[in-house]
Amino acid sequence: MARFVLNSLPLSQELKKARHDIKRISEAFPGKTLLGVRESELDVGRSVKIEKEGRENWDDVVRANLGRAQEAIRVLEESSKISSPALAPQFEELRFRLYNIEKKLIRILTRGPLRIGGLYAILDDGVFKRDNILEAAGEMIAGGVQVIQLRGKSMTASERVKIGMALLRLTRPADIPLIINDDPATVAAISADGVHLGQDDMPLPLARKVLGHEYIIGCSTHSPAQAEQAQAEGADYIAVGPIYRTSTKPEAGEPVGVDLIRKIKKTVSLPLIAIGGICEENLAEVIEAGADGAAVISALAENTAVSARGLSNRINSVSRKDAEPQRSQ
Repeated sequence: MARFVLNSLPLSQELKKARHDIKRISEAFPGKTLLGVRESELDVGRSVKIEKEGRENWDDVVRANLGRAQEAIRVLEESSKISSPALAPQFEELRFRLYNIEKKLIRILTRGPLRIGGLYAILDDGVFKRDNILEAAGEMIAGGVQVIQLRGKSMTASERVKIGMALLRLTRPADIPLIINDDPATVAAISADGVHLGQDDMPLPLARKVLGHEYIIGCSTHSPAQAEQAQAEGADYIAVGPIYRTSTKPEAGEPVGVDLIRKIKKTVSLPLIAIGGICEENLAEVIEAGADGAAVISALAENTAVSARGLSNRINSVSRKDAEPQRSQ
């Protein structure tokens, strides 16, 4: 499942290591003795039947197989306490590792539709002071943001990890995805919800190989061709821009305008987040053009909670209006 169905390198590695560790630890048990008590033809368990042992979906397959593995390791753990007490803690550690692997696998298999849309807040350390990032995030959540991205270009790796973990303590209870900008390693280290990649960052297929399908991967695009490529390579959402001129990221280039949103929506079905110079005054134009959400930085810098609430309400208002059936004249 992890390797061939979900194509998850991290989970495949975890399972492979667990398998090798089981074999290594079990070598302490005398092999001949184990074979001597194996009597498959006379095994009374073969005659024990239950009414139903079917599998309705992949969740059932994962739960059944990992459940059996966990039970087997528990037997080894308890049995080793008689003849090899030093092995019991090692089996116990393996058992808990399998619990975590099961949780990750089920999380991937049961993940509902991606919640990337609405007000997408970017915590840029060039705009928000590092000491106030957590406070700003709390105010954004209170104001109704639906996604938070940490963009820590000037942070060290250890700082991103520390701040990212603190942010997760705010976003997880609120059921808001936390995206890390341009840093798959931090995403994997803290189990954030996903990574956002620019055109000059790690190639998307390589990031997917590193992170697997457990994580969301977003990609910045500036043309229909780039958007179509991102979709073909397995992106979960795309950011399109800069829609308007922006002072937050001068190197972003010339504004592409809302017409690019309309063009991309004709050929790409991924959630589309508009970015670049977006504020409450031009937000309606972006959503009406077809964007599923808007990424905002500087418009949230002042009076964050109030600004977030105003922007979020504006998006919801325009989205509801667009969803209403047109009355016949």
